[in-house]
Amino acid sequence: MHYELPQGEYIVCSFEADNFEALVMDALYKAQQYIYNIWMPNHKLQTEAFCAERYASHSSETTNIEIWLKLTT
Repeated sequence: MHYELPQGEYIVCSFEADNFEALVMDALYKAQQYIYNIWMPNHKLQTEAFCAERYASHSSETTNIEIWLKLTT
């Protein structure tokens, strides 16, 4: 399957957890809270209402993820 992101500039946040459940139930929430509430305001950046998640693989063994946030123009 092939997907294309809308053209533009993105912030990409990469992180990992001990297992898939921790990744999607805990680490993803914590990463989004940090990005939106601390990192972006400190850098005076804003994003569109768009976020893409890219998992390292399509398996329940996945422990890595990237969040792609499209910057406003």
